[in-house]
Amino acid sequence: MTIPTAAVALAVLLHGCAEGGGTADADSDVDSDTDGTDSGTDSDTGSDTNSETGSDTDSVSESDTGSDSDTGSESDTGSDSGTGSDPGLDCDFPLEDCGSDACVNPWSDPDHCGACDAACAEGEVCAARRCATDCGRLTDCGAGVCADTDSDPVHCGGCDVVCSGGQWCVAGSCTCIGFEEDCGGVCTDTFTDPGNCGGCDAACEAGEVCAAGVCSAECPVDLTDCDGVCTSTDMDAANCGACGVACAEGGACRRGACDCPGPAEDCGGGCTDTNWDPDHCGSCDVVCADGESCDRGRCR
Repeated sequence: MTIPTAAVALAVLLHGCAEGGGTADADSDVDSDTDGTDSGTDSDTGSDTNSETGSDTDSVSESDTGSDSDTGSESDTGSDSGTGSDPGLDCDFPLEDCGSDACVNPWSDPDHCGACDAACAEGEVCAARRCATDCGRLTDCGAGVCADTDSDPVHCGGCDVVCSGGQWCVAGSCTCIGFEEDCGGVCTDTFTDPGNCGGCDAACEAGEVCAAGVCSAECPVDLTDCDGVCTSTDMDAANCGACGVACAEGGACRRGACDCPGPAEDCGGGCTDTNWDPDHCGSCDVVCADGESCDRGRCR
C-alpha cells in the first residue's frame, strides 16, 4: 500500500509543478492523499472497516428493517388500521353508540343509564335515564331495564321487541315515519331513492334521478339537487334549509327548519322526550329532584 501511495503523491507533485500550482498546493495534495492513505490503512486494519461496513450495514439495516419495518407495522396494526376497522355505529334516536357492537338506549340500559358508561349500582334499575330502586310505571324487562314500551325501539310494544331498518317505535309499534316506506325491512324515502322511486322496487333508468317519487332527467325547480339526490330542503333532515345542513340527532325538518319528531322536543344538543326525561320533565330544563323520576311529564 505504501509504494503506490508514494507514487501517486509524486505524480500529483509533478502535475502541480507542471500546471504552476506551486509547492503549497503540492504539499496540500500530498497531505490530503497521505491522510487518505492513513484512512485507507485504517480502513484495511480495523476502525474504518467498521465505518465502511458497520455504518453502511446499519444504514441498510435501518432502511430495510428499521423505519420501513415500523411504518409497515403501523400500517398493519396502527391507528390507520384501527380507524378503518371501527367506523362507528349509525344509531337512530334515542339509541346511542357507546363503543359496543350494538346501539344502546340510555333511557333504560343500566350499564349506560343517562350516558355512555354511566352504570347503575348493583340492585338498581335504569328508569328514564336515571338509576332507581324500581321501575315505577315503566315496564320491568329484567336485568335492570325499565322500558317505555310505547316508544323504546329496543322494547317496542313489549320487552325485547326490537325495531330495525330505521324504524321508530310509535305507540308501541315499529314503523317508518315521514315519507319513508318499509321496503324489504328498511325504511326508504321513496320520494328521492332512485332504486325505489314512488314505491318499493320501482327503479329509475340509468342516469335518471328520483324527484318527488317520479323518475326524471333532472330535478324539478321546486327541489334541490344535493349530490345527485333531488330533495326538498323544506323537509329533508340531512339537508334542512340548504344542502349539507343536517338536523341534530333524532331531529326532523319542517319548512326548512330543524324540529323534533312526535312528542320529542329539542332541548339543546338533540331531541328528547319530555314525558320521561328527568332533566327536561314536561318541558326543557325542568329538572326533577334527586330520587325522583319523570312520569308523563311530571316529577314523582
